[in-house]
Amino acid sequence: MEQYLRYKAADFAGDLEFIKWVQSDFTEYADKWDTFMNDNPSLGDEISEAIDIIELFQFDEPAISESPQENLLARINTTLDKVPSKKPIQPTVDVADTKVKSPPKTQEVSAPTTQESKSILRYLIPLVAAACIGAFALFNMGDANTENGNSVIMNRTEISETINITLPDQSIVNLNASSSLSYDKANFSKERVLQLDGEAFFNVEKGQKFIVKTKNGSVEVLGTSFNVFSRNNFFQVECKSGEVKVVDASGQSAVLLTPDETCKLSGKKLVKKATRMKESEWVKGIYHFENIPLLQVIEELERQFKVSIVMTAEVQNKMYTGTFEKNNLTDALRTITSPLGLTHTIEASKNKGKTSVIIKMTE
Repeated sequence: MEQYLRYKAADFAGDLEFIKWVQSDFTEYADKWDTFMNDNPSLGDEISEAIDIIELFQFDEPAISESPQENLLARINTTLDKVPSKKPIQPTVDVADTKVKSPPKTQEVSAPTTQESKSILRYLIPLVAAACIGAFALFNMGDANTENGNSVIMNRTEISETINITLPDQSIVNLNASSSLSYDKANFSKERVLQLDGEAFFNVEKGQKFIVKTKNGSVEVLGTSFNVFSRNNFFQVECKSGEVKVVDASGQSAVLLTPDETCKLSGKKLVKKATRMKESEWVKGIYHFENIPLLQVIEELERQFKVSIVMTAEVQNKMYTGTFEKNNLTDALRTITSPLGLTHTIEASKNKGKTSVIIKMTE
């Protein structure tokens, strides 16, 4: 199955076993594809698109070829061959004078030849690719809203998605899954202020004051690198280099962090301590937790793997210290549940090929 790790939607849509799996209502080769999807949730979108393609281009017996692209092309050609050879044009009615206009003669519409359909495909693929790239670029650039002459750029990420953002001053931001970051582009050279909801790692170019605001508090630096986590009522900042000033939302509590120090909002006070677990390593796909409620760990797991997790009430408040990596759901579950003496079961159901996983954790 290693070759499938490099597949895109078109590759899956041309794979004979994948086609049979879809056409059999996900029963034939079920063990193979169920296991593959559980182990590789990051490919869920590609698989879903491939299923849509197969459902769109229907034919009885797919051409047998070692090339997924050739099989997909055959599917498209066969579908195009079924286009009716004649298309009658209906008469039109002039509502103004209610006179019925005589229909012109029936026009002949020939089904495309194989060569013509290849030309169509060559024409369409670049357009679709360009449209997708353009939409992706527009999404990552954010929505520009003009108000009082100021342009606000909003960047958002979905579940299991992380993006890199280059700010106008060339500072770099790694935005974690299910997070948002906004700033005023027009005034950024005068006032480097950003609004964050979620988690992000900042590598800030030297210059004037750089401020990151969240609902739980704000972070102020000149030129440094640091990580900010602000979700619900949890607020934590880690300093990687330089100095970081952190202030809570009320303005009553403030701390100054130096490299390898972190602070966490505890009640109404910021508590500073040395960093042992490198929270900012999430940019490498490694997630560290130190004495964190299990519920919060599971919420991060859900964000990174597109899964739905159910736990019993007595388990949610257990404290967890450890690590999981964003490369295999099964391994991640094992590293979280085993140290706490918990067990879990996975119940998979499909919605157009996407696996929804419910993990029930009990002691």
